[in-house]
Amino acid sequence: MLQKISLPDTEQLIPAGVRQWWQQQSERDQKAVMLLSLFLVLVMFYVLIWQPVVSSVQSRDNKQLRLESRSENVYLRKYDLMNQYGTTDVLPLAEWLKQRSKEYGIRVASQNKDRAGQILLTVTYSQQQKVSAFLQRFSLYADLVDVNVNQSRRELIIRYREKA
Repeated sequence: MLQKISLPDTEQLIPAGVRQWWQQQSERDQKAVMLLSLFLVLVMFYVLIWQPVVSSVQSRDNKQLRLESRSENVYLRKYDLMNQYGTTDVLPLAEWLKQRSKEYGIRVASQNKDRAGQILLTVTYSQQQKVSAFLQRFSLYADLVDVNVNQSRRELIIRYREKA
């Protein structure tokens, strides 16, 4: 079943003209040609295989480092926002008030800016607990100057400056 595979003789692989030229060379020249051939094989290996592989690996590593750096910067920015505002979802204060008014059961009655750059915000509320949570969250977005509560009218008057 199994047949023996025979390899061709090396003399059959080398053309007759090259074989004849090789035999005409002195032993010293044959060694020099063999060393030069070995050197060329090594150079070809380096240029065609080794260097492209190493270059590809370095390129991939550099790309990975850039991606990790970008990712780290995104996380650091999120942590900065968390430290500054208590959330990573930072909206302008007016937008935040519009979006969160229902959640906290408040309604903006008026909002005026005075000459000193302070803003007077008047809101009405329905539940005391929710307005307390609102004030805590609101203080992350603004520097509170003064807060007055009129419980009989369920009104909250806040004087504040926007955080930069």
